[in-house]
Amino acid sequence: MVIHAFAISPAMQGLSQGKYLLAFCEDVAKKRGCNSIRIDVFSENSASLKFWERSGYSFRGEIRFASKPAGHQRYFCYEKSLAH
Repeated sequence: MVIHAFAISPAMQGLSQGKYLLAFCEDVAKKRGCNSIRIDVFSENSASLKFWERSGYSFRGEIRFASKPAGHQRYFCYEKSLAH
């Protein structure tokens, strides 16, 4: 499964909402028989990078999106295995 967008309202950040939403996504992926979940994260979003790493996701590389504005083109790829 690939998560294309994952956002929590700033007013709700720090209240475990991201953890609950991610648990829901992982549960859906498992029920659908997915072996892993992947996401790309803006390289300058340090809070988000920490969130994914704390959640058991491993860095897999980086990608550049030429379609994004200058300074916002570099993204880091993360993946978590769901296999038991």
